[in-house]
Amino acid sequence: MSQSCGYECVMAENGGGRRMNGYGSIQGSMQGKDVSAKVASCPEEMPQVVGVITSRTRARRGAGDWIEIGRKHRAFVPDGIPVPSVGEVGECWGRMTANGADPVLMVSRIRSRRFEACASPSELLGVLGVRRTPPLRFEEVCQLLGPLVEWLCCAGWKAVARGIVKGTLRSARAISADPFLLYRRRRLPFQATVAAAQVLGHELCSDGHYKAAVMEVLARADEEGVGGISEAHLVARCAELIGLPADKVAPSVSIQMGLVGKFEQGLWFSPVVYFARKKALAMIRANQQDSGDARSSVQARSLRYRYSIVTGGAGSGKTELAKSLMTQVREQGGKVAATAMTGKAATLLGEDATTLHKLLGYGGGGYSVSTVDADLVLVDEAGMLTWHTLYRLLLACRGQVVLIGDPQQLAPVGATPVMAELLTVLPVVRLGEEGSKGSLLVKVQVIRFASEALLLYQLRKIVRGYQDTGVEWQALSPVYAGGLGVDRLNRWLQEIMNPDGPPCHGGFRTGDRVIVTKTRYDIGQRAVNGEQGRVLGSMGDTIALRLDSGREVALRAEELRLSYCITVHKAQGSRYERVVFIIPERECGAFAVEERMQYVGRTRGREATVCMVY
Repeated sequence: MSQSCGYECVMAENGGGRRMNGYGSIQGSMQGKDVSAKVASCPEEMPQVVGVITSRTRARRGAGDWIEIGRKHRAFVPDGIPVPSVGEVGECWGRMTANGADPVLMVSRIRSRRFEACASPSELLGVLGVRRTPPLRFEEVCQLLGPLVEWLCCAGWKAVARGIVKGTLRSARAISADPFLLYRRRRLPFQATVAAAQVLGHELCSDGHYKAAVMEVLARADEEGVGGISEAHLVARCAELIGLPADKVAPSVSIQMGLVGKFEQGLWFSPVVYFARKKALAMIRANQQDSGDARSSVQARSLRYRYSIVTGGAGSGKTELAKSLMTQVREQGGKVAATAMTGKAATLLGEDATTLHKLLGYGGGGYSVSTVDADLVLVDEAGMLTWHTLYRLLLACRGQVVLIGDPQQLAPVGATPVMAELLTVLPVVRLGEEGSKGSLLVKVQVIRFASEALLLYQLRKIVRGYQDTGVEWQALSPVYAGGLGVDRLNRWLQEIMNPDGPPCHGGFRTGDRVIVTKTRYDIGQRAVNGEQGRVLGSMGDTIALRLDSGREVALRAEELRLSYCITVHKAQGSRYERVVFIIPERECGAFAVEERMQYVGRTRGREATVCMVY
């Protein structure tokens, strides 16, 4: 087994044994076969990938599971193919899709085996880069945690392994007794920590297991922009993580909630989120100011208070209002910082807009900007705010803050999103009410098809008609994978819309419709993740394109993907003249017809949306 920077993890069949390679990685035998992380020598259309499975998640936009191999390589395993457990070694066959920044293996066959440790202490020292200066009591640490250290190296967590062997014997004994300390103290992901416990032969469902599960659920809630969750939903999510019925885990989870969580107003919070929320709400109460401007215009109401929220559905005029507020403050000599929670949403506010995280200097060490020198800070897509980000914004901002978002895109029942709570404590300007621009009515046509072939035939007629008449259009799908997913539809639409375009790098053609997948500020003209444009041709080892904003940039092929069809998630915050919303109901089930997915997909068209269901 090894950690490697190679393109894929592969298996080489030979007579067994183990050896050190030139990169300082372990090649260990498992049941007579050497496992290593190197580039496959098999044909490109059917790569064979082998490595430790380091994570597994259910695909929200497809019928299958996403797995991660060696922390670096992603693979999609469709339903019907058994998925290995995290921590096992998986041998995968399939085809590699390279359209986009991160190649993905679409698995057609998979085989798994248990991880078996086989490296000696001296080999581990070489892999960890500490052969010349072995840590004190290294032999004792290896006796306690040798298999775990080797597994961490093979799975791609060499830094964690090095920290263990360089630590104290007391720390090693603590980890041996409770492997879930790796999650709580060394930030090993939850699934990987469960696998590590199994490598050491520990029984699951211990107090440490339940404590880590509670901490993980609360941490995920914060990442989702959720302030707190109810006890019932916390227990249900823990049960899902642990893999047992809710009634079995409820007593133990309830005990651990009191140890690692904070409870207020019927909701549970992680301590970090709890205190960030308390500080943010306290700052709002202490620093809220009323200018006394009693004018009834929507602009006056939005700027009357130091902190306020503007809400409204798609087409209600949120972006237009934001631009008018920016113009008004600048005409009065004020300075405006226009931001959004995503790069694509920021581009809609103007050339000088940026993401909120960039404004606050977010990086690996946290937020580096202590003061935002602006009279007005606008935050679009505020439904994605977390309490910690909001607290940092309030701490740094000396002027007014206007949050803009769509309440219909908030998180589901059972949790309290940040914006939902803010709507109860801040002045709210609701667009669509008297004195503001009402929500635009969009013509939506729903067509159901008896077969995929009929749907594609009708889609070809529709998009060719749009092309012939010069109408702006965009196809949407909820998923990347599958027969009606973004990946396949893009290749199919490329042959229809641009069959004869001169070839460029990465399978693109001159004239192709593309979307940027990585934000770049270092290329003269910025390019933001989610911006769309059209390919102008090759430029050395890059691709020149003209963005919809009119800027011309040159990017590498791996920073682009075709965008004749994009996901509904990518389209959020954007609108197009005509939209074709493909809904693979049979393939994706409830996810494709989920309420918020349908709301976003149906409201992206300014003039009309055609929903094609199969």
